[in-house]
Amino acid sequence: MLSLPQPRGTLRLVPDTGSAGLVLFGRPPSLPITLTGSRGQDLVTVNGRAPAQQAVVPELRIGARTWRDVPTVLVASHQADDVGADGLLPLHRFRRVTFDGAERRLHVE
Repeated sequence: MLSLPQPRGTLRLVPDTGSAGLVLFGRPPSLPITLTGSRGQDLVTVNGRAPAQQAVVPELRIGARTWRDVPTVLVASHQADDVGADGLLPLHRFRRVTFDGAERRLHVE
């Protein structure tokens, strides 16, 4: 799990190689979020189905980088309790990802 400091608090994300984009469970208080899609959509996984809605995160800080206007999917907040995280961070957006197990760090380029 990654702890990413944001202006309003810390965001906890699971690095995910299978996620097509940023997925947030509920509305983490550490991020401003703008809803862009209509309700009534579902996220379907091997574990079942959950209500979802399209959104945009105006600013997401990842180390020294800042992503702007990040397309996001908001999933029903009870999912956060299942994984103990605020969401999933798609690793395909980075050129290179390195895990340092001894230092418990994730390096991205």
